Amino acid sequence: MASAFSSVQARPAFCGAQLAIKQRAARPAAAAFAVSARYRGEGTDLSKVPAFQRHGSDSGSPEVQIARLSARVQQLTEHLATHKKDYGSRRGLLSILSQRKQLMLYLQRTDRAMYERVLKDLNIRPLKKEEASAGGVPTAQPAASAAAIGATLRCFGYQPDVGFTLPVDARRLATRLRGLLYSGLQHCGGGTYALCFRATFLPTGRPVVLKRLRIEQSQEGMPSLALRELSLMRSLEGSAHVVQLLDVLHDPHAGPAGDQARIFLVLESLDRDLRAHLDLEPAAARQLPFVKSAMFQVLSALAHAHTRNTMHRDLKPHNILVDRRTGSVKVGDWGLARTTNPGAPRPHTAEVQTLLYRAPELLLGADIYSLPIDIWSCGCILAELATGQPLFRADTDTQIGMLLAIFKLLGTPDDAQWPGVSRLPDWSPLFPRFRARGLAQAVPQLGPLGLELLSRMLCYDPARRITARQALAHPWPCIASSADTTILAVHNL
Repeated sequence: MASAFSSVQARPAFCGAQLAIKQRAARPAAAAFAVSARYRGEGTDLSKVPAFQRHGSDSGSPEVQIARLSARVQQLTEHLATHKKDYGSRRGLLSILSQRKQLMLYLQRTDRAMYERVLKDLNIRPLKKEEASAGGVPTAQPAASAAAIGATLRCFGYQPDVGFTLPVDARRLATRLRGLLYSGLQHCGGGTYALCFRATFLPTGRPVVLKRLRIEQSQEGMPSLALRELSLMRSLEGSAHVVQLLDVLHDPHAGPAGDQARIFLVLESLDRDLRAHLDLEPAAARQLPFVKSAMFQVLSALAHAHTRNTMHRDLKPHNILVDRRTGSVKVGDWGLARTTNPGAPRPHTAEVQTLLYRAPELLLGADIYSLPIDIWSCGCILAELATGQPLFRADTDTQIGMLLAIFKLLGTPDDAQWPGVSRLPDWSPLFPRFRARGLAQAVPQLGPLGLELLSRMLCYDPARRITARQALAHPWPCIASSADTTILAVHNL
């Protein structure tokens, strides 16, 4: 990025590049409008899924939104064909596919004729039966059958009336038998490093999530990344606002069919993530009591982690889970979490955090950072809870686009406001100079106290950014007590 601003003469080139990027970004949207033009004025109103309006102001029906999302899917697929290691675009594609599936589910249940028409016109595969099932949560299954147990035992050389005819790896056999206690697996998400499945723990009928970690074929034993995630999750036990690790299923050897080693993390299951809650129940999710309660619980999880010098590094609404029955909010997906020493932080990769929630020091290329990056993400989530849409919306899905979106709202920083910013690797003196518009204009729903807390979370200087414990003591979220969650849960049912 620094090379793009190597001289004063680079400004016209920079402006021209920005214009070209905007024009390229507009092409798929124009194509989507052409595809979906005949749908306008037809079909169901989008009021039941209003959060999808963030993809455009002309959002009259789910059919229009599906067409827009399909155009974006095609664009990202073509991009990934030549840029296979662009993991940010890969995660974006998975998110868009999930949003499109939710709209297809809604359309299938409310307007079957339009659902069939969209499938035909946009060439989208029909939803599978398990995807269309209500809720997607498996029902309780009968106990593991004798046939399944017998088949597992025979894989280890067991013969009836004879016993084991081969030496037995007792730990591996125990893992295989424990795996039979989980039934009804249904894929519910995933990313670059893991796949997630909903399942039922047969002895109790309790729903759980099985997170299968991806393992390279060349790796032997327990991979270091898996060990790191396990140790971090064990160290975070004891907080009511962190998703709990219930069990670990590790089969270090290839199975009888030649399958590779497997590691499953058994995690507690909640109803939905915060983004889905905003999409499906916007009226309840954006109420100020829920916003305060949810933020109080997220800050409690961060305070618990930060006390142990652990930074999450991927805090976003998709990684915050909501239990509608109890009103409980928990932070999950600690796969990118790392320990740090706030007094003497060591270098880390800057390619962390989803772009919409990435702290400005990371966008400017800093490799030495610490706990304050989570607080910035928390501030972005607070604003999104209040308004229903991301606070910083860039013209392009790039770091420079996100930086400019931040600068337009908060003003372009300087060394007086943020000491040392001019020495960051990707800083340029040619950045446009914007004056701050103020958070009150962008997030008026929070009121004076809420805006004061938000401004301290979104402070440019990480050293002056509020900590999780200080935020918990702030009068705005302190209004939400643990008793409020019960009231909110009853309201949401």
